[in-house]
Amino acid sequence: RNMGRTSNVMANNHNRDERIESIFYGDRLNTSIETASTAPMSDYALKSPSTFSSMLDSGLGVIQLNYSGSFDEQEGSRDEEGPEFVLDTRRWMFLFSFAVMSFSSSWMWITFSPFATAVAHTWNVPTSSVDALAAIYLYVYVFTSSLSLYLVVNYLGLHRGLLLGATLNTIGASIRYFYVDDYSKVYIGTFIAAYAQTFTLSASPLIAGSWFGPQERATATSWGVLANQLGTAVGLGATIFADFTSPGSGVYPYIHVGDANSTAEKVDLNTLQHYLGAQLVMSFLGIVLVATFGGDEP
Repeated sequence: RNMGRTSNVMANNHNRDERIESIFYGDRLNTSIETASTAPMSDYALKSPSTFSSMLDSGLGVIQLNYSGSFDEQEGSRDEEGPEFVLDTRRWMFLFSFAVMSFSSSWMWITFSPFATAVAHTWNVPTSSVDALAAIYLYVYVFTSSLSLYLVVNYLGLHRGLLLGATLNTIGASIRYFYVDDYSKVYIGTFIAAYAQTFTLSASPLIAGSWFGPQERATATSWGVLANQLGTAVGLGATIFADFTSPGSGVYPYIHVGDANSTAEKVDLNTLQHYLGAQLVMSFLGIVLVATFGGDEP
């Protein structure tokens, strides 16, 4: 209510119907206002909250808000149904784009765990070094996720933050693919991919809150999390569908210690490179999808 300048208008228009009918498109508000005065009925286009404020200052009188319910003129209360939102249909494609990116990240995280001993044999490193390729994801997330989320919320925005994460993930996947026979370079690529996940792993609630309606947000958040778990499941189950090992022999100090005559399995590097290539394609697809369908908000 405009307390100062609208008292006369309130008295003159006590029995007139004054209402606002609003349709929300995300954060964009297109509203037509019909208001009564001593002059004929007028239409006003409300483009922004500042316009709304200036209209009150100009003496339009008491305004009754009708969303799916109404704003009571005397009591100042609104019914429980709340505002009606028209949701952007692209929200599902954006969620799918995020799911692809999250799937790719968790798939890359667990890549070497199912055949850690064989790949350690191939690189001639201890199995603990192979385990470190998965552990680095956990350590990097603990120490950098808060900073990354702060950058996304306050500077980058949701869309650019996800694009940055997807790009870093693809860079890491590329290094792993092209230098599959070099443990140190694979570790560098994995470290970059681990940092990339800090821009994406916590983004599911942000997407749900910005793009989805109140009744859909729990579902959208759960689907984003589920995609991450599916990536882990595929990584752990990869050896069910593909044989990464080839027989080899020799003495390796970190494998079968004390058995100089042992024969240990090694990873077939061609097969492993093809596998890492599939991860590279998936990570690049995440960039394309997020760039095409994503946004900070509808």
